[in-house]
Amino acid sequence: MNMKQLILSKEYKKLLNDKEKADKELCRFLIKKPLYLKFGNTLLDIAKLRIKGGPKDLSARLDNYLSYSVS
Repeated sequence: MNMKQLILSKEYKKLLNDKEKADKELCRFLIKKPLYLKFGNTLLDIAKLRIKGGPKDLSARLDNYLSYSVS
């Protein structure tokens, strides 16, 4: 293997590692069964997103991950 191939293989492994980290973060989201709210005679189907730690914690984590993965 020449030097260029070694560098590319290391970058590929790094990208795979980043993808696995992103997949783990996304697996934390669990879609609950739809909730039904009654408004008059109609039913609205709303999927509720269950986020561990709440939305503020989630957005901070994603911002941190995105800033880390870009640099």
